Amino acid sequence: MTNHFYFTSAEAAARLGLTTASLAVYRCQGVGPPFLKISERGRGAILYRRPDLDEWTQNRRRKKRAPGQRIGRKAALVGEG
Repeated sequence: MTNHFYFTSAEAAARLGLTTASLAVYRCQGVGPPFLKISERGRGAILYRRPDLDEWTQNRRRKKRAPGQRIGRKAALVGEG
């Protein structure tokens, strides 16, 4: 993994285990990690800071499923064994 402070969308997505498309959707919905947009016009560069990615990841950690959250079929089948 690269050892720098700023990450492009592709690098940030890889670091987070997401696709660039998912990261873009999160960005548009306001639920992803904080980002910097370098240019106000046109297709400006989007950058993510390492501390922001690390904090966003840390805040998503869960110790158990949220109430009402469904589990996938594969996870359910593991317990049927």
